[in-house]
This record gives sequence, C-alpha cells and structure tokens, in this order.
Amino acid sequence: MKIINESIFKGIAGGRNIGSRPKGVVIHNDGGSMTPSQYVTWLKQRYKNGESSKGFAHYYGNRDEMARVEDTYNAAWHTANYEGNQNYVGYEVCQSFSATDEEFLANEQAVFKQVAEDMIFWGLDINRNTVRLHREFSSTDCPHRSWVLHGKSVNAVKDYFIEQIMKYVVAASTNNNTQNKVVQEVLSQGSNTKIDGLGYRLHVQSNNKYKGGTLGYVKEGVTAGTTGKSLRAEWLEVLYDGKGSPIEINTHIQRKGWLGYRKGSQGTRGESLRMEAVRIRICDTELAKKYSIHYRVHVQTSRCV
Repeated sequence: MKIINESIFKGIAGGRNIGSRPKGVVIHNDGGSMTPSQYVTWLKQRYKNGESSKGFAHYYGNRDEMARVEDTYNAAWHTANYEGNQNYVGYEVCQSFSATDEEFLANEQAVFKQVAEDMIFWGLDINRNTVRLHREFSSTDCPHRSWVLHGKSVNAVKDYFIEQIMKYVVAASTNNNTQNKVVQEVLSQGSNTKIDGLGYRLHVQSNNKYKGGTLGYVKEGVTAGTTGKSLRAEWLEVLYDGKGSPIEINTHIQRKGWLGYRKGSQGTRGESLRMEAVRIRICDTELAKKYSIHYRVHVQTSRCV
C-alpha cells in the first residue's frame, strides 16, 4: 500500500473548533476512473486554478494507494452541506466507474481499514450516526456503486460499511492485546543534568513497547526524541547555559492549537496530546546578535490528527 500525505487545500474550507473532533465519516464513491495518485495531481491543479469549491474529500483510496489531500482537522467541500463538510471526514473510494466488482470491493476494503484506524484514533463509536452516506446530506446518487452492491437502501449500505469497518477495529484490538504482553523498553537519552551552551530535551509518549517520558538533555547538533518508533513528542525544553530566559518556545498542540511563546519550555505533559509544530526564537538582544537557531522536525507519515 502506497501512502500519500499532501495537504493540498491548506484549510481553504475552514477548520473545526480547536479541541473538537469530527462527528463521523462519510464514505463516497468517486464517480470516476482515476487512481489516488492521479487524483493528487488533478486536485493540485484544481486548487491552483481557484476551483477548490467544486469539491474535494480528505482521502482518496483504492487497493494500492491511500492519499490524504487535506488535514482531517480541517473541513472539506465533499457533501454540498455545511454540517457534512464541517463535521465529517470524507473518504472517496476510487475507480467506481472503471473497476470490476472484485477490484472495487478491494478498493472499499482499503478505505474501510483507513476509516477504522481514524475512528479508533478519534475515539468515535462506529454506528449509523457516525458512519454516513453523501446522499444523507444532499441530493446525489453517491455512493452509487456501493449502493447497488450492498442493498440499495441507506441503512443497508451503512450497516455493511459498519460491519466491514468493525472487522478492522477488532483486528486492531487483538493486535494491541498481543502487544500488551511485550515488556516495555525503557528509553534513555542524553544527560539528566543541564548542560553548558545550547541544550534541549523532549517529553515523548509511552506505549506498550516503549516507556518514554521526559528524556535527558542533548546538545547542539544532536537529535532529541525518537525516530522510527511511532512515539509522539508532547513537550519541548530549550536552555542556554542551563537557563531558559534567553529562549522562547511556542508549540502547536493537538486539540489546543498554538499555546503562545514561553521562556524555556512549552507543550503538555500527562495529557497524551501530540506536539504538531514548534517555533523557537532568541529573545535576548545581545545573544541574538551572535547566534541564530536552526532546527528541523521528524513528523508522522500516516495521519495529521
């Protein structure tokens, strides 16, 4: 499965209120023949031409590719209805005109799996209120192919979608129970004492495999945190000669947004909220004349929750 993450539309349809999660999902049929990769190219041109209002969903998927083209905390113009656009994440099952039944059913399964992962992440119940059809929001035959294949009524199609999504939810739960038996590896990094010059450290999540928490200080040029372990960073501290006063940090936190500049450290600990973006600046005038701060981040590749 090829995963494509490109936030093409940059929140053009608006966003949900900070701290809110979507109410549910809408599973569409694309009414076309393009692959997700081809949609990415086509949608980029739509955005460039100022035609985004003609419509776009958050995800485009088939059996080989899954493309997310808008951040799921933003709205998308995918239902021709304010409630649907603002509060529901849209998933297009691709190639509903060109695929054979066997191929289209496989395309659906890829989308169901993505929906299951997202709904688990958001903590949403999976039922007729949270799994919706386009035709519930506006006059359309979408999802036309799924409609014919799965019962030709709103509840019949929704019940099929729910049943299939739940298969992946149960599978994920089974995997998690297996992982719970694994002894956690304790993560360690850097020094527990403050260091001279520029030093920084992160607080990272724990999971069934790794025991995270607040890691030690590392110095200029050394990576803080983890890569390849799928552990979110939640809090950042940056000090100079053991003091936070010359440095100010602003972090964008899941469901909270930008917290504002603060000397020394910023973020959350103990709330299980990921740090999604960071800004760092030198606020000491004399120090700023001598130095500048350069930094980069390693980001999650599957989803922008």
